[in-house]
Amino acid sequence: MALILQCSPPSPSCSLPPFNSTINACSCYSSANWPRRAMDLSCFSWQQVLPASCLYNCLSDSAGLRVSNVSGMRTDHSKNILWVQRWRGMGLSCFSPREQALPARCMYNCRSESAETRVFVMSGLYTNPLKKSMLWLRRQKGMNVCWFSRQTELPARYLHNCLSDRARPRVFVVSDLHTDYLENMSWVRRLSSVLYKKDVLIVAGDVAETYKNFVNTMSELRDRFQVVFFVPGNHDLWCRREGENYLDSLEKLDMLLDACRELGVSTRPRTIDGVGIIPLFSWYHKSFDKEKDVTGVRIPSLEMACKDFHACKWPEELSNNDASLSQYFDLLNEKNLNAMEQITKKSNQIITFSHFIPRQELCPEKRMLFYPNLPKIIGSDALEVRIRSIHGQRGSTSACHVFGHTHFCWDAVLDGIRYVQAPLAYPRERKRRMNGGEDWLPFCVYDCGLTEQLSPSFWSDYYTKNKREPENTELAPWVARFYKR
Repeated sequence: MALILQCSPPSPSCSLPPFNSTINACSCYSSANWPRRAMDLSCFSWQQVLPASCLYNCLSDSAGLRVSNVSGMRTDHSKNILWVQRWRGMGLSCFSPREQALPARCMYNCRSESAETRVFVMSGLYTNPLKKSMLWLRRQKGMNVCWFSRQTELPARYLHNCLSDRARPRVFVVSDLHTDYLENMSWVRRLSSVLYKKDVLIVAGDVAETYKNFVNTMSELRDRFQVVFFVPGNHDLWCRREGENYLDSLEKLDMLLDACRELGVSTRPRTIDGVGIIPLFSWYHKSFDKEKDVTGVRIPSLEMACKDFHACKWPEELSNNDASLSQYFDLLNEKNLNAMEQITKKSNQIITFSHFIPRQELCPEKRMLFYPNLPKIIGSDALEVRIRSIHGQRGSTSACHVFGHTHFCWDAVLDGIRYVQAPLAYPRERKRRMNGGEDWLPFCVYDCGLTEQLSPSFWSDYYTKNKREPENTELAPWVARFYKR
């Protein structure tokens, strides 16, 4: 739904409320506080009902949305009103999917990532703003957020859908969807079919184990986002539940890439409204692990702990036991070199992404892990070389790389590049509050610039305050208890 703005611009004499101040409730404004960072914007109607005919998309840049049926101030659900709420307590908007009057005292809150938020009094067609004014909440970077009126009902021609006037598409990221789990597939299907219509989604691998679930998942995402990017993860190439459909995992990879082409999912570098997005194929190798091994406890072998050794099928010349797979997947990026070069020349903002991790510092130390040998099956040295060839050895303030695989929420800057992981992960991990996310995903990493740091990111937050000690192999207490069982 796109509604056209038909209101005159704010009068030059209109004053802006200062930050950290309370707007006089006796004026046409509501009472509100305006902090300097991560603006919480609020507006409400003085009247009993709000307009009936339009969807209220006073929705924020944040990805963390939860939708549930409520009835405003009443208990009668016959009104069929939806309330959209951020995970961390921010009420964003209530709206009606059909013609009806909405309860008045629903708070409309929008969270803007920018501190450059201003409030204007819009007199519209009226000359006396104190009697019949409209309040317009607007992001300076071009996103019109919402309207409200002191009138009983706001004329439909003034209603403004925030999706229709966004200056640029946002870029959201998510990894490790694992939609073979019904809970995870349900999460995908609950994503708004309205919120992201002009936005980009980066899916950093591990969508589903089966081809059918992969296609269903990517179809759902493609229906919700303007552009969807994908790189394969290890689970995407498993063949154990595919019968005899594929000769090996490379044939399945070709089938997945063919499906992406048919669905309109991007697996090659593209520029979207000035933002260069570059998928990077990768695979792990044991020699990626350069830190001291944990000894003195009985740690299962890689073959026992990692199902890739059994669920993936490779030609004879490729193996998980050496760097051949890592080299093979890295060479797949060669065909995109020209496109990468054009993007690096023309784009001020570049986001690269992979499934596997490019640096060991993006994983907790071995002594912290329930499976201390995890670093041997997570990353690629060649991947970091690729990333640096794109972003530069020193990186930049606009350099960003998105990854997945380990299921640890992560957001940290290393040598000038911002590294982000935003996994959905397994249902059991989310229930234990171990890894992954749900209510705040997908994570918006770009909105007219890189967004604020993902939070909470337990391990990356930990390493901003604590030095990494790879030589220390004394197991953390929670790990030691696990191995004493």
